Amino acid sequence: MGERGPGLIGGIAAGRPLLAALVLSFGAAALAAAGYQQSHLSFANASAAFLAALVIAVLAPASIAAIAPKNFWLRALYAGLAAGVILALRRLMLQTGFTISPFDERIALSVSAMCVFVLALGAPLWRAAVGLSLIGLCASILGATAGLSVVALETGAGDLPTAGASLALAAAFGAVLSIQISAAFSRAFAEGGDNFSAAADAARSAAASA
Repeated sequence: MGERGPGLIGGIAAGRPLLAALVLSFGAAALAAAGYQQSHLSFANASAAFLAALVIAVLAPASIAAIAPKNFWLRALYAGLAAGVILALRRLMLQTGFTISPFDERIALSVSAMCVFVLALGAPLWRAAVGLSLIGLCASILGATAGLSVVALETGAGDLPTAGASLALAAAFGAVLSIQISAAFSRAFAEGGDNFSAAADAARSAAASA
């Protein structure tokens, strides 16, 4: 019983950064909901287009590539099939006229298919780094959403001179997190850790920042 106490306390302490990250994430989501609810329709549409393009062209390819098989031929087949499915979805959307956001789906899905093929085909070179970078990519999108919502709230009363700086800072935080994850993984791997342990160390080091 005495040995379990410190372990429990340590686990609670280790979970504090994740709890803080969850609180900040929910706060950013609530801020976005309030900002877009009161924003002008054209600004809301432009924001939705930007965020949807980020998800389709950046986050989705990395997520698909992170689960690519280890065998080269299976990986090549997987990369081709994944890219083909995305291109088929693009053609289906064009034929039916279906749209999910006021942005050019043709360009976004074409870029997504190309990125999926390249990332999935070379998955062993950066498998753990791609998987861990999903945290940073999600943080970039969430940060951009919060930044846009701040601009939406402030511009309701007039112009916001610091709009560009706010959006740049929000995106920069996400980029910094991705770099931190990659650097931590590379350091742990170079120090002799295997792929799994290096990935775990990188995830732990990035938890508080995320």
